[in-house]
Amino acid sequence: MKRLSALAVTLAFMGAPPAFSDEAKREACAAAPTHACVLDLLWDEMVRVPRDYLAETKRAFIDAVLLTDDKALIDLYMQRTEWRNADALNSSRISIARRKGDSATLIEHADKAIRGLRYDWYQLYDIATGLAESGELERARKVADLIPHGGDDSVTPLNLYQRAQDVIAFNDRAPITFAGWADKIAEGDGWWGEEDITWLKSAAARAGDLSSFPQELQDRYRADGWKYLRALARLAPEMTVSGEAGANLFRSYVESWADPRKDEIAELILAIAMRAGPDARTAMLAAFDARQPSPSGRIARMRVLADDPDTLLSTSDRGMLGLVHGPFEQAQAARALGTYSHAEFIEKARAGEGLFNLSRPAVLRAALQQTDDAAFALEIATLMAELGEPRTSDGYDYARHATEWALDHCQAELFTLAESRLARRDSLDTMMRSARFTHDPVSIVQYIAYDDRISTDVAYALRGYQAIIENGYCPAKQPG
Repeated sequence: MKRLSALAVTLAFMGAPPAFSDEAKREACAAAPTHACVLDLLWDEMVRVPRDYLAETKRAFIDAVLLTDDKALIDLYMQRTEWRNADALNSSRISIARRKGDSATLIEHADKAIRGLRYDWYQLYDIATGLAESGELERARKVADLIPHGGDDSVTPLNLYQRAQDVIAFNDRAPITFAGWADKIAEGDGWWGEEDITWLKSAAARAGDLSSFPQELQDRYRADGWKYLRALARLAPEMTVSGEAGANLFRSYVESWADPRKDEIAELILAIAMRAGPDARTAMLAAFDARQPSPSGRIARMRVLADDPDTLLSTSDRGMLGLVHGPFEQAQAARALGTYSHAEFIEKARAGEGLFNLSRPAVLRAALQQTDDAAFALEIATLMAELGEPRTSDGYDYARHATEWALDHCQAELFTLAESRLARRDSLDTMMRSARFTHDPVSIVQYIAYDDRISTDVAYALRGYQAIIENGYCPAKQPG
């Protein structure tokens, strides 16, 4: 990288840094930068870390060596740091297990927590979310329920509890069909007050009387068309048992006011059709297809699904139908990935339109995490780098997320672009992570050794070095 090359030239003219007691050790590590020697060089800098930052820096060493799975290295730094804080060590082990997807360790801690062993709120959150991400949903729910979440609890545990529930919901991918989606649209009680629910239950017994009930239903929800449509979906099974009469009635709904171009109405019409009796469903879909112009985009895809409503939905269709739940940005990203073509996705994301009108940086970052298409992910990350602007908070987030993705996926050119948009290009964690490209973490340690303002530098460098421990170095660029 150009900046790091310039750094190396600067260091060459400055002489040996005083913190290096053994120049030969530094040179040997630069030639073969093993985890043991890089960590050892960073440890040499501990004599300059102020007392107020010692605990944070020692914790960063513990986190780094735990990632190596090297027992001898772990034992060495347990001795060097004189780490005696069992609770903090537990937190490190749980956090690392979550990052590595180590479900066995997470299950071990979960079972202890469920049996009554004390864990703090943050540990319970990491255990619950790590389990959810590993597919252990039932255990995750039990652990999340141990986080205080009553009306009298403070904001911090309540937020952690809700965030844990969001992660669990996002990872709960129980199989579902298009007919199942229609059931959720009809039966979701979020639209109804207690009086509505009571009335709808009693109305089911009268819904088969097509001479009077449709008018009763219309009179009740005349002032709220959306509730009327949802009530039709809820009561469709009972209202269509009359065979041809029910089919004619439901066909008339489509022919009179269900314009397939109006997505919100068309979506509910298809939900009603899925819950109606066979004759009514056939009649409704025929009337839907006869409307002009034909629907496009999301509604056209839903119309195809309606032809085979009992087939399990794909991941893309689940996202498109809003069946991926959890944190807003993750659910919104899933919906955008399922709804838009790649070209539409990039166009709307660039303009901040449609599903990108809120929390755009976070939604794009979530989309990067969810897409399996490497070429498309590079398009998204490149767009974020282009949108990066250090003078605004959103712009900084674009650049930061794009930088992280480029580092994680060994995209050197994108990293150079994204890093140029960062507000602080000299962040030690970013500098150390960029050594994945240069294969030269020792230059970053040498940079720290020359820094007269050392405080959290070692801890930040260690956090950056964790990416190298986890993922190794990027392949060297071949000449030509």
